[in-house]
Amino acid sequence: MAKFSKPLHRAERIGTGGISSDDPDAIYKLELKLENLQKSHAIMIAGNKVLRKKSLSDEDKIEQLFCLGFSEKHAKEVV
Repeated sequence: MAKFSKPLHRAERIGTGGISSDDPDAIYKLELKLENLQKSHAIMIAGNKVLRKKSLSDEDKIEQLFCLGFSEKHAKEVV
């Protein structure tokens, strides 16, 4: 049985391995990926600034993190 599960596992992963250098849209995909990473990075920086503010209560921090785009559950976890 294990003999057949490995090829099946590989077949399920087709198309999920990243951006291929021979893909004609590779530059566009890489630029899009970079843009998304830069946005995420900016949100994380803003979130860290909120978390470091000693003048804010935990409830205020959660509210500000939620406004930045964090889920309420994740905001509560990091505070």
